[in-house]
Amino acid sequence: MFYRNEPLRDFPLSRRALEVGRDRSCDIVVHDASVPDRAWVVAPAGGTVACYRPGPRPRPRHLPYDRPLVLGQHSLVRVRDGGDPYPSLTDPVTDRVAPIQANGGVPVVSVGVGADARRIRLDDLPVHVGSSPDNGLVLSDRTVSRSHCRLLAVEGGVAVRDLGSRNGTWINGVRVECGRVSIGGKIRVGRTDLWILENDPIREDLVVASSAMKGLVVEATRYARLSWPVLIEGPSGAGKEGIARLLHRESSRADRPFVAVNAGAMAPDLVASELFGHTKGAFTGAASSHRGVFEQAHGGVLFLDEVGELPLPAQAQLLRVLETWEVRPVGSEAAIAVDVRLLCATHRDLRAMVRRGAFREDLYFRMARLTLGVAPLAQRVEDIAPLAQHFLDGVASEVGPRTLSDGGLSALLSYHWPGNVRELRNVVCAAAVASAGEVLEAMDVERALAASGAERPVDRTPEQMTAIVAQYGGNLSAAARALGVPRTTLRDRFRRQRA
Repeated sequence: MFYRNEPLRDFPLSRRALEVGRDRSCDIVVHDASVPDRAWVVAPAGGTVACYRPGPRPRPRHLPYDRPLVLGQHSLVRVRDGGDPYPSLTDPVTDRVAPIQANGGVPVVSVGVGADARRIRLDDLPVHVGSSPDNGLVLSDRTVSRSHCRLLAVEGGVAVRDLGSRNGTWINGVRVECGRVSIGGKIRVGRTDLWILENDPIREDLVVASSAMKGLVVEATRYARLSWPVLIEGPSGAGKEGIARLLHRESSRADRPFVAVNAGAMAPDLVASELFGHTKGAFTGAASSHRGVFEQAHGGVLFLDEVGELPLPAQAQLLRVLETWEVRPVGSEAAIAVDVRLLCATHRDLRAMVRRGAFREDLYFRMARLTLGVAPLAQRVEDIAPLAQHFLDGVASEVGPRTLSDGGLSALLSYHWPGNVRELRNVVCAAAVASAGEVLEAMDVERALAASGAERPVDRTPEQMTAIVAQYGGNLSAAARALGVPRTTLRDRFRRQRA
């Protein structure tokens, strides 16, 4: 730190972010009226140093050596280790706490309960909490101050600092200026509870609310401990890869590679090369050697998606690998031993394909030693609300915080989602981008559905609706479940048709 070009203090920067500003709660306090209360966050980033403006959507800026970060009449300059020894900061404003270890978990702060819960990861940067929209966590609680408190992830929990709030920051019923909360603890700000939770790796790819998905996760976790192949069945976009990643994370191979490949996207004449590799000059265009996905996944997990699209010759080659656990790259005479756990997925009925001769029976039984089935989204409507909020939270750093109104949620629930979770994500994200406000109304969702070309069940012709109900013997409840709409919606549609 310099003041009027004169060295003032030296601030060591290890693995913890430092907040810079005029407010007394900052790690580096700048006594200058022209400097904002919280001006910058300076943090190590991949071997360099980045600086950010605090807020919900920080944009990192590289801070080169010897180039000042101007703060009124003060300036911060990044110097190399062993630079001029300025007086060291021995009594920092914030408590010294251990930084998160590289292999440690990242805590999350959870606000709300059930399907309405919001979860924000607490990574390396401090997160400010308050009612002002420039906070990282914005709360619509009138008893919360504009800038209420600051959270920073540390080993085993979160360091908390009150920012001069009018109603205080409370930990275990005690009002604090600064303190520490362990995993599982609660922070009270205004009338809002913030729960500090351990980051659940399942939620990175899966949001589980329905009994069907909860049962599937339990079953998959049990299978993860085994080394046998697993076949994951379910419609496109339902979340089969999320289950595959769960199997990897919960297994003894979690620290080894996870390689995912879509068999349906392979050119028919290059399937063998993609799976098993090739040597230089093996065929026209093979300018260099290539390691196939089995070699790439050696020691880890190979996820072969859309396995039902493999042509019969490739199925025979794959069967040979599963029998010997050796691959022979195209153009090579030498076999290479591989140690891989194979996970396969398909949206096709492989048993029917076996009966038609389109899929090898011996390969099917090799792959399907264990099987898991992912239900379509229309059959697990309890997952729609938490999934939608999960996707909204995921784009909050780019478009701002978003939530669903009751009408917006009803619009989502009334659609049958033939594209499953993938389609839901696209529609929700499109609605978030197009929305003028933080709350997505039914109109926002309807517009996003219309823009995606979605066919609304309630917009089908009377003849189509009658035929669907007749297909279920006049049972409105069964027909409504098949369409993915509430029974009352279907009933009201028929009443309007008769009017």
